[in-house]
Amino acid sequence: MLKILPINPLYTITDLETLKVVSDPLRMQIIDRIGLANQLGELRTVKQLAEEVDTPASKLYYHINMLEKHGLITIADTQIVSGIIEKHYQVTAHSITIDRELFSAGTSTDERAEAIISLLDSTLDSTRADMVRLVKNIMTDDETARKFKGVQGQITRENARISLLQAEEFNRRLLALMDEFHNMSAPEGEESFIFGFTVVFHPVFGDKPAVSHLDLELTPDD
Repeated sequence: MLKILPINPLYTITDLETLKVVSDPLRMQIIDRIGLANQLGELRTVKQLAEEVDTPASKLYYHINMLEKHGLITIADTQIVSGIIEKHYQVTAHSITIDRELFSAGTSTDERAEAIISLLDSTLDSTRADMVRLVKNIMTDDETARKFKGVQGQITRENARISLLQAEEFNRRLLALMDEFHNMSAPEGEESFIFGFTVVFHPVFGDKPAVSHLDLELTPDD
């Protein structure tokens, strides 16, 4: 039986090269899918990942190798299938963070900006891909729409003029909510599904933001 190796609680990115590696939307999806499988006590092969991220396996090998090279995923086990070695992957850590020093000494302003923007683009692109799949499913499959009626997909954008103290307090509560979501797991024996949670909380520069309020429920009422 395939077994998962011990997983570290945190992986800290300390160099720009590794940051650029995870700033690719497809690689982020790969990490997410492997991590979710690991939470269920499962490993993932390239073939399985190809189905989950809707990408031919032949186009995943390079990305898998890059993630393995930088220590973001690792081979937990291998099997011989039809005379071919099949590798089974797991993540090396439950969470990924970025060392703040990476954006200070020894890094040019342009490099820092490029790295941050690339990571932002990657995160939003991955979220967009998930949302596109959601919309297509709920708009074309009545059974799916009914099943998720009570947990409607939500897109919300808000701007509020608040003090720095209020912002710090809100940020603290938001981080606590994110931790709660990250540590959740379905009760044993109960049907479970993957839910996504993308958070962007930030100061807005400029007195006239493009949109001050947007609230959209994706799942139709009927």
